Amino acid sequence: MTAPLLRARDLTVEVGATRLLGDVDLDVRAGELVAVVGPNGAGKSTLIHALAGDVVPTRGHVEVAGRELRSWSQADLARLRAVVGQDTAIAAPFRVADVVRMGQAPLAGGDDEAVAQALADTQALHLAGRTYPSLSGGERARVALARALVQRTPLLLLDEPTAALDLRHDEAVLGLLKRRTRDGQAVVVVLHDLDAAASWADRVVVVTDGSVAFDGAPAEAFTEERLSAVYGHGVAVLEHPRSGRLLVVPDRGTPLGCIE
Repeated sequence: MTAPLLRARDLTVEVGATRLLGDVDLDVRAGELVAVVGPNGAGKSTLIHALAGDVVPTRGHVEVAGRELRSWSQADLARLRAVVGQDTAIAAPFRVADVVRMGQAPLAGGDDEAVAQALADTQALHLAGRTYPSLSGGERARVALARALVQRTPLLLLDEPTAALDLRHDEAVLGLLKRRTRDGQAVVVVLHDLDAAASWADRVVVVTDGSVAFDGAPAEAFTEERLSAVYGHGVAVLEHPRSGRLLVVPDRGTPLGCIE
């Protein structure tokens, strides 16, 4: 088995007396698509940003390519991992092509062909001449992903990149990420769509209350008992009637949980 491209040990993030993340161990290897799932406030975004080095842990450490994250210069780190957060807003009226081109800043020189390819891969090439603030939420999400892709990093860290996407673009983006792993990239992606995670991920990390409740293959991670307990609502795990694949959906036959 190859050495992990990304490794976290005892990763803990606290703000005052509040623990956002606690004692997390995680390995991610090249060629893996790892989906991070869990309820709101579970610590998923904190985990992504701690892995990226954007959040300084209270305890523990992260290694990228065999070296501690903090030992890399910012320029070198930008060539190792690309990050897409939930907030993709840019107020200035930059053209979409120029926004994507910004992803090449860590690289030597620009590559217009790579910019066009990244936009095509995210089904956003027709937006190249538009200004970024004029885009819809889903269009901005695809452009933000394209900007990360042109960094050409071995590791992608993505926080809910499909949250604003319609069904077609949701599937297209996840299919694109899967193809990237087949080309050797490692992808860690936060998803709220459990069924999509079951279909596309090689591994699923279930996060709740700042801790990893389970880390393993979707078929092992996604049990009705575990998911129902984590989400506080009934979850049905079924076999798709045509494909036989895992199907994960809310069990709407159970009483609805109360929103606190």
